[in-house]
Amino acid sequence: MKLKILFLHLIFFTSFCLKAQDQTLLIATKTKFATQTWFYCGHGNALDTQKIKEKYNENYYITSLSYTDKGWFVALSKNCGFTSQSYNYTTEWPSDWLSERRSKGYYITSIAAGNGKWMIVVSKGIYTNQVWEYDKWDNLNKFLQEYWKKGYEITDIEYTNGKWLLIMSANAPYKDQSCIFQYTESDARKMINKYWDEGRRIQLVEYGDGKYFILASKFKDGSLPSQSFGFNVNDVKKWISDEWNEDRDITYIGGGNKVSTEGHNNAATHNHNHNNHNGKTVVIDATMPYMNGTARHVIYSDGSGYSEYDFPCTNLHCRNGRCTMCNGTGIFVHPMVNYTTYCTACNNGLCKYCGGKGRITNSKHWAPGEAQAYMQAVRSLKNGGYDVPEDKIKRNTGVCPDCGGTGYRPESYQYAAGSYMAPYHNHAGNKCPICSKTTDHYHYRCTTCKKF
Repeated sequence: MKLKILFLHLIFFTSFCLKAQDQTLLIATKTKFATQTWFYCGHGNALDTQKIKEKYNENYYITSLSYTDKGWFVALSKNCGFTSQSYNYTTEWPSDWLSERRSKGYYITSIAAGNGKWMIVVSKGIYTNQVWEYDKWDNLNKFLQEYWKKGYEITDIEYTNGKWLLIMSANAPYKDQSCIFQYTESDARKMINKYWDEGRRIQLVEYGDGKYFILASKFKDGSLPSQSFGFNVNDVKKWISDEWNEDRDITYIGGGNKVSTEGHNNAATHNHNHNNHNGKTVVIDATMPYMNGTARHVIYSDGSGYSEYDFPCTNLHCRNGRCTMCNGTGIFVHPMVNYTTYCTACNNGLCKYCGGKGRITNSKHWAPGEAQAYMQAVRSLKNGGYDVPEDKIKRNTGVCPDCGGTGYRPESYQYAAGSYMAPYHNHAGNKCPICSKTTDHYHYRCTTCKKF
């Protein structure tokens, strides 16, 4: 049934022409693998399937592969959790083969496209179910959120022909996944270090559509294994040898055509700019878990952006959108006495907070610089409100130099977070006592004087 999800989309790319890749992206992690081996075939050459068969005979399994600037690049490992494995190296998408393998309990564990071929690896012994979707990223977000909620995790991704093939699996060893696009190698490196600081580990890095896709996760067993990454290292053999000496194995191999996709990215950026936000470019696009749901944060080049939230309703009297006080009838019956009345906890039996949907979906728009100002205010409050040096406080007058004694920051924002950080809302037509504007806007609290 779920295989149809993919087959319907793959009708449009069963025949394809893939451009040569000119990157090699490597991730090494401390694992429980007993031993590991690897090889690459050289740019433009066919995959050496004879080497794979030789390693199969030695009880190795493919644990990662990609088409890179060094051609087909394959890592094989022992004691990796797989109990059986099969692969298909083909020019056409192997729908029948996948269906047959699926019926026997095999699931995709590695996938790559390059040099006019697909290389699809399926294995037993790890996942219990799997779904996938092939589309442009903006259209994949709903699919991603839907299956995150169902307990599935991203286990692989591949970019080809202007679209992303996203694979999600049940019973994966990951949790609390977060994915983000970065537009330069420098930013990708910084983001990886940020994820490490947050206690996550990098599952994969893939390049496509002029940007790096980075996926980070936590392990369900709570482990925080040592990890390293290498982008386009000059001496791959030495790099891997050094990682092995540090007891780290290759856990992901990624590729991507930087030259051709950057040329394509100019057009892609032009279309994005034309259709969205008047020419501003995206610098951050991150989706992450939030309150048992998801949050997507997008920041544009001028500092503006938006956040979209989707999570289960937190109302205590809501069950799948229905009121538990009146069992969805809208009439409350007192359990002790013969007394009925309209239920005040809901709206005609439906939760008045989520409107009967069982989920809260909302969005928050950030004006240029507002997100930074908000976070600065939050940090200042957490630090006791002493971000401003003491010598700036005019003790002789007792007037705060940052807010002039109003208790609110003078900067006004068209949008503001609905929280204790932005309690003052000036409605259009009224003269604001803080900045004298008559527009609809907000002011954040001053954390220097902490008047309120």
